[in-house]
Amino acid sequence: MMIDDQLARAHRNNIQRYRFLLQTTLTEFERQFVERRLSEEQSKLDTLTGSGSSDVSCTQENHATQLT
Repeated sequence: MMIDDQLARAHRNNIQRYRFLLQTTLTEFERQFVERRLSEEQSKLDTLTGSGSSDVSCTQENHATQLT
């Protein structure tokens, strides 16, 4: 199960990264790419955890705190 935990953490980290990127200025093409990747990561995490949806919150304040 350790590998599942590591995969879940990797997917959650990617989800946070993509959500942060969506808060920045992107071209329409970039935004579509990031939204598609976010959806894919969320789907993979949902499949891995066996849930319909995951509660991964990522706010701008959290990122500001993490970056300082």
